[in-house]
Amino acid sequence: MELRLYIDPDAPLVFVAPTVLPADAPDAYPWLTDVGDLVLQARTGTVRGAFSDQSANVTVTLDNSGRQASTLIGQPLRVRAEIEDDDGHLYFAGMVQTIDYGTVVALDIGA
Repeated sequence: MELRLYIDPDAPLVFVAPTVLPADAPDAYPWLTDVGDLVLQARTGTVRGAFSDQSANVTVTLDNSGRQASTLIGQPLRVRAEIEDDDGHLYFAGMVQTIDYGTVVALDIGA
């Protein structure tokens, strides 16, 4: 998997897993630790029926053990983000909706 953050639309920041060889992704940061499950729709039940109250989203985490990720990305709310699968196909695209900082940076990307 690969995460691209378009903080600068002309030069996106690229993050890959630490297991990716530098020769395979020379301009990428090896800090991508997890790509969560893609949530397509969350249904809520009420007396009047069931409805969807959540847009598609996915959560990704970046290693931030040395504060390197938070220093690099800052607060990229409403920044375009794309996730590619291992075959180079677009897996998900959206905007950064929420950010949680700690030893990892968790980015919730929503459609």
